[in-house]
Amino acid sequence: MLTDRVVKSNKRYFKQQGAATLVVAVVLLVIVLGISFFTAEVVISEKKVTANVYRAKQAFHAAQAGIDYGIAYSRNGFDQDGDDFLDLTIASGAEQTASVGSAAYTVSFLDVSSDADMALVEVTSVGFSDDGQIQRTMSVLIGEVPLVPNPPDLPIVARGYVNATGNLNVYNVFSNLNIWSGDAISSWGSADTYIRDPDWNNSGDWDGSTDLSAYLDSKGMDQSDVDTIQSTTKNTRGPDVIDGDTNLSTASEDQFTENFFGRTLDELVGLANLSMTGTELKNAASDDIKGKLIYLSDATINGGTIGTPTDPVIIVADSPLSISGGPQIYGVIIANSVDKVVGTVDIFGGIVSENALDMGSGTANVYYDENVVDNLDKINTKEVVRGSWRDW
Repeated sequence: MLTDRVVKSNKRYFKQQGAATLVVAVVLLVIVLGISFFTAEVVISEKKVTANVYRAKQAFHAAQAGIDYGIAYSRNGFDQDGDDFLDLTIASGAEQTASVGSAAYTVSFLDVSSDADMALVEVTSVGFSDDGQIQRTMSVLIGEVPLVPNPPDLPIVARGYVNATGNLNVYNVFSNLNIWSGDAISSWGSADTYIRDPDWNNSGDWDGSTDLSAYLDSKGMDQSDVDTIQSTTKNTRGPDVIDGDTNLSTASEDQFTENFFGRTLDELVGLANLSMTGTELKNAASDDIKGKLIYLSDATINGGTIGTPTDPVIIVADSPLSISGGPQIYGVIIANSVDKVVGTVDIFGGIVSENALDMGSGTANVYYDENVVDNLDKINTKEVVRGSWRDW
């Protein structure tokens, strides 16, 4: 009997041990399932966050691509359809969006200039993610900037020497400074320079207290109406000629040109409106070249009337320049060097050389005309206004 009770007791014990195992297993299973569901939710949320960040970056970069496209578009003007009004929206496709990979952008313009002349334009770009659910907006201001904001106020400037040979005549009634060179004048032939006669005051009407250029404009006059005196000749040196200036000679070519024009010669070449040979320039229609920055691919000028007093030109040459054939030029010439001037040449504005400037054996008349140089401001490029970038 005792044995039977012990056996029954042990059976009950073993049954109790199995139940506990089952309970523990069920609890562990619930915990594992909970952790699995939690992990899955975290992974899903993380994927959503990652996807949102990715698409936000897509929209941001698409908007920036639109800004870059708008800036590039502005280089050729904001009225490219020729209707005399600002082009309001630029993009491709029926929905006025342009693709950047799988994202897209829309670019619009708004004229914010005081005179509504497109001199200051706000470019706004809206970038979209690939699913179109996220968008970012950016804007910048693009304004007109003169290509040569600080041209020198004298007719002849050279970083190297100036060879003042031939029948050279140089005139400056505005600043009374005619030649400025880094190295010494190498030779002086029959050259003469002229400055304003200090006794000239137009019968007392102009006494030097007001700007001469503005005064001449108000009277319908030009520099030819101002009395001049001879300053420097073969035998006399006047104060209008400065040579051997180490501030010029020790500067690099880029430093020299950038100091006067705010840009290097290579940058000016890159911004040229036209690229022409000397023959093409000579035969070009006046309206096609006036008010332009012209790159001379063969570095020759061989005749023609180039530019006008109200719409002068900027001529750039990145190799030694030669001038012949009797051209009449209104504007400024910027060259790597000048190695030949023959024939009869008239320049109303100035000529600047990064190295030597050899006036050759011709008859050259170089006039610093302040009105012409001031009108160089009409030759401009479009640039982003510093500090105007916004992404809100």
